[in-house]
Amino acid sequence: MSIELMLEIDDSINKNKLVDSLIFAGASDFSDDSTGFDCFFEQTKISVYVDEKSNPSWKERRARDEFITENVNFPANLKVGFRVIFRFPRNEHAESNGQIKNVLLFLDDNTKANFVLSFQYEKIIAIRSNSSLQFITVFE
Repeated sequence: MSIELMLEIDDSINKNKLVDSLIFAGASDFSDDSTGFDCFFEQTKISVYVDEKSNPSWKERRARDEFITENVNFPANLKVGFRVIFRFPRNEHAESNGQIKNVLLFLDDNTKANFVLSFQYEKIIAIRSNSSLQFITVFE
């Protein structure tokens, strides 16, 4: 069984910074497709899919620009630029969380982007708002 964590990032960040954060945390095997790109963390078997607002298919698919994670209170004018899905085996939970946390810490240190990491867009795990990264749920 797999676990999926969702990361929504505002549109102030560029693709290169997001890729840098994934590489910093250990991702490799990047490949592009018509809606975004994907990559893989060999050590923990995390597969990552990134949906990019800048791709024409975002509008064709009528993807929503607003944050869809429940109970997020970002300003209404703040729009999503990327949706990132981290999928990993349940038995790799602790190790996977460490690599995902490194992605968040890189984004916090190297960008001004607001973002939210959640479990299936329902339970907030971490949120960065107003230049402050907070871990809401225990993140080991």
